[in-house]
Amino acid sequence: MSSSSVAVTIVPCSLKNKRRCGLVLLWVCAVCGTSSETVSQERHTLIPGAPEKSDVALAKQITALEAELKTRPTDIEVLLRLGKLFHQQGTFQKSIPLFERILVLRPGHLDAHVLLGMDRFHAGRAREAIEPLRRAVELNPPNAEANFYLGVCLLSLDREDEATKAFNRLASQAPATVDELYLLTRAYSRLSSAMLSQLATLGENSYRMHQVRGEYFDLQNNPDQAIKEYEMAVRLRPELPSLHYVLGSAYWKHSELDKAAAELGRAIELDPKHFTAHYKLGMVLLEQND
Repeated sequence: MSSSSVAVTIVPCSLKNKRRCGLVLLWVCAVCGTSSETVSQERHTLIPGAPEKSDVALAKQITALEAELKTRPTDIEVLLRLGKLFHQQGTFQKSIPLFERILVLRPGHLDAHVLLGMDRFHAGRAREAIEPLRRAVELNPPNAEANFYLGVCLLSLDREDEATKAFNRLASQAPATVDELYLLTRAYSRLSSAMLSQLATLGENSYRMHQVRGEYFDLQNNPDQAIKEYEMAVRLRPELPSLHYVLGSAYWKHSELDKAAAELGRAIELDPKHFTAHYKLGMVLLEQND
C-alpha cells in the first residue's frame, strides 16, 4: 500500500480530536511505513488519483533540501525536513542516517528519536529500534507513536510483558466515554480482521499464516492444533528464534517438557538475548527436575 493511497483513505475522517484521531491512525501508519504526522501533511499536499504528481513534487523537495544541506550540514531543521521526506518516501536507508545525525547534534530531540525508531523497525531492524523509542517514551511518556512502535518491536522479539506495558500506556489515552471506547474497539477489531484476511490472501502457505493460526488455536485453548501450526511454521523458517520460542511455549503448555526444552534451547542458540526464552527454559528445567 502506498502512502498516497493512505492519504486518500484518511481524508474523509471526521474525527476532530487530535489525540483520538492519532489512535485511529496508528494501525494504518504501521502498515504503511509512515507516521501520523506524515499522513496529516499528505492530507493537504497529495492529489487523489494523481500520485505521480505528488511523487514529482516530493523528488523536487528532496533535491532542494539535499542542496541546502551541503551548505548547512549541521542545520537540524534541514536534516529533519529531509529525513521526513525520505521517511514519507519509504527510503529508510536514507532517512535513518539523517535522524541519527540529528541525535548526535541534539540528543534530546523527541521527533528524531520517534522517527529513527519507526524507520529502523520498517527497515527490519526491530532490536535497534527499541533504544530510540524507549528514549522517546522517557522524554514524553504519552507519545502514542513511540509507545505503539515500541510495543510492536518488543512483540517481534517475544518480549511480551514489556510490550504489554507499552500498549497499556497507549490504551490509557483512549476516549473516556463508554460509547467512544466501544466504537474504537470495534474499529480496531474490523481493521485487524481485514489485515488477517489480506495476510491469508498474500501468504496462505507462508510461515506467518501458520504462526497466526497457531496463535489463534492457542487463544482457543487448543494446544494440539496450535502445535501442528507452529511445527509447520518452524519447518518453513527454522532459522527464526521466535518460531522455536512459540513452539517451545506450546509444548510446555501441553506438558511435553523434553520437546519444550529443545525448542526453547534452540531459540536461545539463535538469539542469545532472548530473555523470555531463557526464563521459560528455566521453568521447564525446574519442572523436569521435580
